[in-house]
Amino acid sequence: MHFSDDDLAAALRRKDPGADFTQRVISAVEAGRASAEPTPRAQSSRWWPFRFSPAFVAVAVAIVLGAASWIGVWRYREHRAQIARAEQARAQAILALRITNAKLNHVLRQVNQPDAPQPKVRRQTL
Repeated sequence: MHFSDDDLAAALRRKDPGADFTQRVISAVEAGRASAEPTPRAQSSRWWPFRFSPAFVAVAVAIVLGAASWIGVWRYREHRAQIARAEQARAQAILALRITNAKLNHVLRQVNQPDAPQPKVRRQTL
């Protein structure tokens, strides 16, 4: 089916709705008002006086979730940094104990050696 510009113009041309159109619209609006019951807003707003749109609620929830996520990531990073500091302190303590062990073993060997005259006392290193 092919449409021409004339067909489109004819379809979009203004048409008169009729003489009683206004009366029908007014009677339909009044009938809708009469059948609609007023909502008891006073009861629902007794504990919360504000009405929020869904977009406002969505933005507020997004902000709260974003803040909670940021706090969670921050706390996780702090925890990981604390673990890294603890591991570094542990490694330093183990190194200090190994050095102390080596020095004490050296002193113990020197003490337990038989007394032999040494021509020259030298400083021994580990």
